[in-house]
Amino acid sequence: MIAIRICASHCSNLTPLSGAHVQISALRKRSPGFSLIELLSVVAIVAVTAALIPSFGNSLAGTALNNGATATINLLTVARTEAITRRQLVRFAVATEWPGDPTASYRMISLWASASGEDGSWTQITKWEMLPAGVAIDPDAARYVPRPTGQGAAESIFGKAGATASCTVRSQTVTMQYLEFTPAGAVRTTAGGSGYEVWFALACSQSFAAGGTPANWAQIAASIHTGRLRCNRPGN
Repeated sequence: MIAIRICASHCSNLTPLSGAHVQISALRKRSPGFSLIELLSVVAIVAVTAALIPSFGNSLAGTALNNGATATINLLTVARTEAITRRQLVRFAVATEWPGDPTASYRMISLWASASGEDGSWTQITKWEMLPAGVAIDPDAARYVPRPTGQGAAESIFGKAGATASCTVRSQTVTMQYLEFTPAGAVRTTAGGSGYEVWFALACSQSFAAGGTPANWAQIAASIHTGRLRCNRPGN
């Protein structure tokens, strides 16, 4: 009798197996996959991401252009300061080609000083600095409309106001286009230059082959008389 009571007491606390069996059977019958709500959520996320990709790309290009313009203005400022301090001609040079790396053309910039204070031998005073990836100085000045100065015409360093020189890089001759500062801090141009400012354009290098004026570019300009520098974004 006692044994029977103990078994009955324990058995009363047990959960019937029939309910669990029904639940397991129901789970087994449910087909694997995603619900309609889950699928709609995934589609919405993909659509939002796709819409953000072009905007993100434009933001990266704009940031690279800003960084390139800042680096260029900084080096031009150093060039003018060095010309005044050294009492020498100092050139801001742009390599129009680069040995072993075609993508570096018009992206390498450096400073050169005249050893004698006049035209003669030139010494490189800064290392070559590369502009950010995807940004270059565009030699095709004809497709840009520079911002009016209000005080006279602006001429491109790749036009009448420009001049070229050469140097040796990795045992190869490299042609440089340059802008030259005098010991007075002014900009010296070639005999054909007569504008109030000299300028050049920075743009995304991928747009060079497309033709036409790039949608986003920066104009770097220097006053011929004072050497004062300015930068604006006509394409912004």
